Amino acid sequence: MDQFEILANEYLCRNTRAFYHVPYVRWGNPGNLDYVNVLKNTFNRFAESKLMFAAEQLLGVLLTDFLQILQSSGLEMMTVCVVPRAKAEHSYHANQFLFKSTIRASIGQLQGFGDGTSYIRRHTNTRTTHLRNSIPNYINDGPAPFPGITTKTCDISVNVRGKNVLLVDDIYTPCVNVDEDAIQGLLNVDTHSYLLCSWKNSEKEMIVKISDNALNVLAAKTYRGIGKAWIIKRLRGNETVNNIVTLLNEDVKEDRLITQADFENVKEKIKNCIGKLAEFADGVVAIGDENFPSYRGNVKSSERPVILFYRGDLSLLNKTNKNVAVIGLLNPDKDTETVEREVVSKLVSCGATIVSGLALGCDTVAHRQALRSDGKTVAILPAR
Repeated sequence: MDQFEILANEYLCRNTRAFYHVPYVRWGNPGNLDYVNVLKNTFNRFAESKLMFAAEQLLGVLLTDFLQILQSSGLEMMTVCVVPRAKAEHSYHANQFLFKSTIRASIGQLQGFGDGTSYIRRHTNTRTTHLRNSIPNYINDGPAPFPGITTKTCDISVNVRGKNVLLVDDIYTPCVNVDEDAIQGLLNVDTHSYLLCSWKNSEKEMIVKISDNALNVLAAKTYRGIGKAWIIKRLRGNETVNNIVTLLNEDVKEDRLITQADFENVKEKIKNCIGKLAEFADGVVAIGDENFPSYRGNVKSSERPVILFYRGDLSLLNKTNKNVAVIGLLNPDKDTETVEREVVSKLVSCGATIVSGLALGCDTVAHRQALRSDGKTVAILPAR
């Protein structure tokens, strides 16, 4: 477990000592502890056995971390509170409160801790901040974080007054300010607060991975007359900038000669833009990169993708992986959905990864059933 300091800002009146168990490297990536993602259970789709296993993993971490924090603080007693979920409590199923109930279970096994897990209760919906894009059949209503949102949308028990509070959240992300505002809400009722999170998201972990080759491909595509077919024909992934500029000047429909300095300037602008996509993508790969997925079947050069923005485990697109595409109607009837779920469940049990397009209807059914069956799924989105 490591420590860091949350700095005062418009949401929080003073610096606050905080602790985290591990860095956040995103769900499904090597080294990530996925049990917290599972316990979020945002769409209430995980099997009970998977949830219980995740709860056991979290319990082991809490029993160790709580004691370390108590010893580090020099206090004899701490009251443990939990940052509330984004939506009003009545909108969740019991299986979506396992993070809180596991914290409560850990308190019951330790001395020196009081149970304040019910001291902060959300009564009004707020925006679920980790869901940036719209999700089919999920209404992400309510305001985004603003100073005082905890006090305005939650009931905070008077029983917390005067206590040393250990406020627990699953993941801390700088600049979102959900935790900062929750800490301030407690300070407003005269408490002394600390923060513990299982994961800490930092700027270092929010970097989008992109190779120099991918930057070269993106830069080349900005010039008139340069499309997918040209890139597939001309570039192999090991060219120097000087080589690429020479090739471009042979074919581009520009009014002036492209210089190496021009090309490097375009690359730098693209790199800066890519860096702003950290909330939406883990990385960018291009044709010529070692981890760029192989083409399957016969696809015309002008229609082959040469750039891929991805989030999650890119290796699922390897040619050796058992990928099965499942597509269908936008408005399937119940019988069709039932049959599709049975087919997808059987495919997953045979080791297949389900690939679809994240559209409404059969695509959504395929993705969700793959996850409910503890399988893996890939969503391929259209390019603009």
